Amino acid sequence: MPKSSRRLTVHRWPAVSIAESELLAGGRHLVIHSGGAGAQAREFVAVHDDLRVTICALPAQAGWLCRDLPATIPDEQQRARVGVIEQSVFEPRPASEHHRPRTRTRRRPLTSRAKSPVPK
Repeated sequence: MPKSSRRLTVHRWPAVSIAESELLAGGRHLVIHSGGAGAQAREFVAVHDDLRVTICALPAQAGWLCRDLPATIPDEQQRARVGVIEQSVFEPRPASEHHRPRTRTRRRPLTSRAKSPVPK
C-alpha cells in the first residue's frame, strides 16, 4: 500500500473519555487501583478541579509511582491532589464517592436462553 493512501487512526485513551464525560462530575474523591493509574489520575484531575485521587498500589509499585508522578503530572497544583498509598489487594480499599458496594442479588434466569437449564 502506498504511503499516501495510508490513514492514521488515532484512538482516544479511555481515561480521557471518562474524564470528559459526566461520570466524575461533582465527585470529590476517586480511588484507583489499576495499571496506568498515574496517567488516569492526570486526565481526571486536569478536567475536574475539585477531584482528589488516591492511587492504591502494591508496595513494590508505590515507590515507583511516587517517583514518576512529577513526570506524569507536571502541573504541581494537579499533582498535589493525587496521593499514592501502599496497599495489598487483600486489604480494604479507602472510601470513595464513586464506589458502589456490591450487593448480593439472586440471579434471574435469562429469558433469551430458554434452552439453557437454570440452576436452582
